[in-house]
Amino acid sequence: MEQRHSAEAGRLFPRYDAGTASTRKWHPGRVSVVSAESRQDTYPPHGHILRHLRMELELRDDETLLGAMPILNDLRDEGGALRFGALATLIDVAAGTFSHELVRPDWLATTDLKLHSIRPAVRGPVTSVTRTVRNGRRSILSETIASDADGEVARGWVTYARLPRRDDTPHVEGSSRIGTKLVYVETDEPTRPTLDGYVGIERDPEHLTIHARHHPRIHNSFGSIQGGVAAILVEHVATAAGERHLGGPCRVTDLQMYYLGQTRSGPFRVDGTVLRVDERSVTVEAAVVDAGNDDLLLDLGTATAQLI
Repeated sequence: MEQRHSAEAGRLFPRYDAGTASTRKWHPGRVSVVSAESRQDTYPPHGHILRHLRMELELRDDETLLGAMPILNDLRDEGGALRFGALATLIDVAAGTFSHELVRPDWLATTDLKLHSIRPAVRGPVTSVTRTVRNGRRSILSETIASDADGEVARGWVTYARLPRRDDTPHVEGSSRIGTKLVYVETDEPTRPTLDGYVGIERDPEHLTIHARHHPRIHNSFGSIQGGVAAILVEHVATAAGERHLGGPCRVTDLQMYYLGQTRSGPFRVDGTVLRVDERSVTVEAAVVDAGNDDLLLDLGTATAQLI
């Protein structure tokens, strides 16, 4: 299923105002809006998943980062809610952008991501507030609260290892981005495939296994697989297991990712193992490996999928 969508529609977000982290709304503020096209760095490039998801991020001077993303029809599951993998991508990018700002000029490596659903996100846009739980010498823990038009929908936590700057540390151009809104839009996208189609997921009909090639639209800034995309792969395996064991469409409600290695070549293979089945849910473990590099283990995830 494909959907036509204009680039301008991705800019129609409301804005936050002051308030508690879980109740902030959008408001007009004095921020510098920077489109991805005008930034000196080239990530994310055109045709990238962050642009495809129409993300907006705003670094505030009150030690928070605000995020937003529309709930487009091609990002919904069979029950009409935002796909959990798409939400995980917003959490991953918001937390990463925020935490990188905290450690300049040092760098970070994501070690794990946890995301717990409170209820399905149905009425968009989805907005988020990211703050620091702990900013230590060796690690950083962030918390992100995500809401739709009716209130809080999920909470996520991302942990990073703090890496002292070296000569080969990637350089982010420009000064601090506090007070800047980053707007990721796609200028030329006449059709929109499903999220699984965009990532390029191919399901093995005989086994709880999926395949995907490594292509620029899912790269992170290092050229490895983007952390949110790894979550989308694990989400797909979990919902496939749910459909197989429970006999109906499912959605993921809890997800945990461990980021263990960097992609060298691809393609990817994701092998799922069912850990638990009950009347309405399935819990799986899913290993994301680089099939083109001796099955190097890249990511390990667990996810619980429930009947819709």
